[in-house]
Amino acid sequence: AVVSTQSTGSATMNLDLFSAYLPDAPLITVPGRMHPVEIRYCPTHESAKDKPSSSKINPKPYLIILQLIDTKYSKEERGDMLIFASGLAEIMSLAEAVKEYDQEQGNWIVLPLHSSLS
Repeated sequence: AVVSTQSTGSATMNLDLFSAYLPDAPLITVPGRMHPVEIRYCPTHESAKDKPSSSKINPKPYLIILQLIDTKYSKEERGDMLIFASGLAEIMSLAEAVKEYDQEQGNWIVLPLHSSLS
């Protein structure tokens, strides 16, 4: 089956082109939902010693977001967070930083997902 989600403003694929590769598959369309989004600018004010090496992603902005969520919402109000990173090294670096942060907070379950998992 070819499944399509539709919501205004989302990143959608060309459904006709995609379904042409699977001509016998039924098309299932699921309406999407819009959720409110709050945007906050949170500069990290990095010093030279805080900047990671070129091979690692800086986890500090992600940890700031987790702290904001932990401060603003109770455990009952929280949902899930999905972080996209560009490669295995970045994924594992962020996963390790969030796990260390969570040892103090106990609010997050870290489940790294990448192509080398079997």
